[in-house]
Amino acid sequence: MAGLMRYVSGIFKNKYVLSLLSNGSSAVIGMLTLTLLFRHLSLNDMGEYSFFLTVLLFFDTFRSGFLSTAFINFYAGEESVKKDKIAGAAWVIAICITSIFLLVNGIAYLFADRVEDSSIRLFLRYFGVIYLFSLPFFMANCVLQARQQFDRLLALNLTNQGSLMVFIIVTILIGELTVVHVIYCYMASNLLSSGIAIVCRWTLIGKIRLASKSYIRELFNFGKYSVGTSITATLMNLSGTFIIKFLLGTATLAVYNAGSKLIQIVELPLRSVVFAAMPTMSEAYNQGDRVGVLRMTQKYIGLFSFALLPVCVATIFFANYAILLLAGEKYLSTEAPNLLRIYMIIMLLYPAERFLALTIDVFRLPKINFIKVVIMVAAGVLTCFVAVYITKSIYAATLSSAVSIVIGLVFGFIALARNRLPIPLVGILQVSSFEIQRLLKIARYRR
Repeated sequence: MAGLMRYVSGIFKNKYVLSLLSNGSSAVIGMLTLTLLFRHLSLNDMGEYSFFLTVLLFFDTFRSGFLSTAFINFYAGEESVKKDKIAGAAWVIAICITSIFLLVNGIAYLFADRVEDSSIRLFLRYFGVIYLFSLPFFMANCVLQARQQFDRLLALNLTNQGSLMVFIIVTILIGELTVVHVIYCYMASNLLSSGIAIVCRWTLIGKIRLASKSYIRELFNFGKYSVGTSITATLMNLSGTFIIKFLLGTATLAVYNAGSKLIQIVELPLRSVVFAAMPTMSEAYNQGDRVGVLRMTQKYIGLFSFALLPVCVATIFFANYAILLLAGEKYLSTEAPNLLRIYMIIMLLYPAERFLALTIDVFRLPKINFIKVVIMVAAGVLTCFVAVYITKSIYAATLSSAVSIVIGLVFGFIALARNRLPIPLVGILQVSSFEIQRLLKIARYRR
């Protein structure tokens, strides 16, 4: 019994498990929150909130894209003095970006009432305040991920997503839920999470006094490409949202979201390992282990590609039940289940594309990722617009994802090979096969 307890305790101390719990719990609570919203908001209000949130997350990419990858790449594995200076430099850049958002929001607020579209009007009124309230929460996420303190990150993310759901439930119990009420709840949850991060000293805001021009410049030079990559990638989802909303209608957008959101749950293990692997791979690179970084890339691509196969088959067979649980019966007779099936098949290519992109960033080649994503999005947006415009079908929107992911995959392999960092397909199979055999032996031994 004691051995079993030690084994279970060891599992929950594993950084990959903690990363999965952090992302997984946030996603599960997020899905429960979405379920509440799908059931208590009208199709039109749900479409408006989906549009608002998509645009909000796109503009947040200016901050997260500029700092997240750059901070982790330069912070992980370095000595303490340099870490403090990098943290201070990151805070200077984060404050500058957030201040620009607040200024733009102040100006936009004056003209918000003249905007006819209610979704855009909501965004113009509230986006600056939300970015201000979420700043310490965002910085704490960067610090805890770079330090690989995923237990604290789990607690912080649980607070953020959990409080949002609680606030929404309270609002439903008090009276009728509207899209404006949901936005107020969103603001309150970010303010609470930021307050906790400051009190627990997870933000490193005190290191701002150690910021220097050289470290600000170092982060800026990396971030100017990584933010371009993040913004351009986010444009894929944003453009799809715009195209569906204005060509097919707000209600169709709600159906599209019902069919595509469940992919986030299936994507959780992949996103969690990418989340945990980034500081590990950056630390290996900062310590000169280039071969180790490439081996990790091959291992992760192979393991997750194999692991997704049974998940894909299960999703195809049980898509109707998944949509029923998430959105309710009114979405069951729509295209939502088939959209889920299509996206699940496309997702089989995600592991290779994600880890190739991560490897390119770890090797300090952000310009290559930026060029790659620009090509992906340009091809995807053009495909989506033409396909939806001609067919007037929501299924056509999925074609853009397939086109862009294939382009990104091919570009990633070629770019790494040209920089003498080859990721051979045979190597992926060999390394992943070895890892699978090793894991099976460990599992048999522990039985």
